[in-house]
Amino acid sequence: MKPDILDHKVLESMYSKSELGNSYSFLLGIASGVFISTGAFIFVMMLHLDFFSSLNRLFASSTFSIGLILIIFSKTQLFTGNNLMIRNLLSKNISGYMVLKNWTFVYLGNLIGALGFVVALYFLSPTVLDERFIEIAIHKLSLGTITTIYKAILCNILVCIAVALAIFFEKKLFKVIAIVIPITLFVFLGFEHSVANMFFVPMGLILKGDLSNMQLLLLLRNLSLVTFGNIAGGALVSLSLYFFLGAKVERAEDKVH
Repeated sequence: MKPDILDHKVLESMYSKSELGNSYSFLLGIASGVFISTGAFIFVMMLHLDFFSSLNRLFASSTFSIGLILIIFSKTQLFTGNNLMIRNLLSKNISGYMVLKNWTFVYLGNLIGALGFVVALYFLSPTVLDERFIEIAIHKLSLGTITTIYKAILCNILVCIAVALAIFFEKKLFKVIAIVIPITLFVFLGFEHSVANMFFVPMGLILKGDLSNMQLLLLLRNLSLVTFGNIAGGALVSLSLYFFLGAKVERAEDKVH
């Protein structure tokens, strides 16, 4: 396959997502919220086996990929992956309104799915994991503004690369490999993912028994900063696809016409 086919496939995939109805996008968003939360929970379980081992943390980080693998193969909708729609905006084949509409319903769906998983898990989660969830939540809420945004940008660069490559490859094994490597890297390095934080932070706060106004404001602050950073990361990948792959093809087509 030629490299520009990657760009073409991303454009096609994002266009088809933008055409789905609001309620359907919302439902697919809920499913993705549950899938990401599932990957996050498995990550914490594996991390608990040997919290201080770097090798174990690397392995645990790879298990987080299960969430995105489920999303790609079930074709549900994830807000951070859909940030690649910025690429379509650059080619003007979908409108800004369509993008914002899709992002809104998918983001809300992701949030409902993640919070629903938190509620379900609260009654089922082994108490031995409580301390881990609380540590993760406290750490995320304590990050500075610039650090949070920077980690969110780097996170979604890797997530969008994983999504783009998963769209590009036809064989399922290659799709899985394309997902696992970038996702393992972002989790291992402690980057910030908005949908994962919709699960991690509320879970930690509930287990800590601290849902005060101050903590809820910190949660809102974290999600706002991470969401902004994730969009910026998606924009960088979209711009890269456009200028390194798409723009060249579009210029060639213009010359033909």
